[in-house]
Amino acid sequence: INESINTIQPGKKFYTRSHVLLIDRDNLIIQALDEKSETGSFEIPAEIEEIKFPIHLVFKKEEAEVILKGSNIACIDVDKLKFPLSLTRWQEGDVFCPLGMKGSKKVSDFFIGQKLSIFEKQEQWILRSANEIVWLVGLRMDDRYKVNENTKQTLIIEWKI
Repeated sequence: INESINTIQPGKKFYTRSHVLLIDRDNLIIQALDEKSETGSFEIPAEIEEIKFPIHLVFKKEEAEVILKGSNIACIDVDKLKFPLSLTRWQEGDVFCPLGMKGSKKVSDFFIGQKLSIFEKQEQWILRSANEIVWLVGLRMDDRYKVNENTKQTLIIEWKI
């Protein structure tokens, strides 16, 4: 069996009525098929404090420069945002400027560097402002929206897992 699996190209999927098997680098991943998987775009108005669908996010505005650390927290300069924000899935061709890096990077290349499986890529939520990526939720913010010494108001977004 091991020899047979090694001849199958990573990324190959095999489907049953209820599950999908993914050959992913050195692992086999089995996932239940979810007919309710959300793929649309969800608008987030400026005055919102919390959303619970499609994921649970809490929004809090703070005066001046506030920076909190954590992969489930994004601290964003409010003045750089255009509302309403939107929450979408990753799309082929998406580009962003990862926090701490110079220049832009394809999201797909970022995912490869993070060693995400195809399933993890498909499940990734992205917060956008005027169609620009602000935050790969739970992974990395876009450098263009970071808080700095000129920030007057910070939007703190926490992803409640």
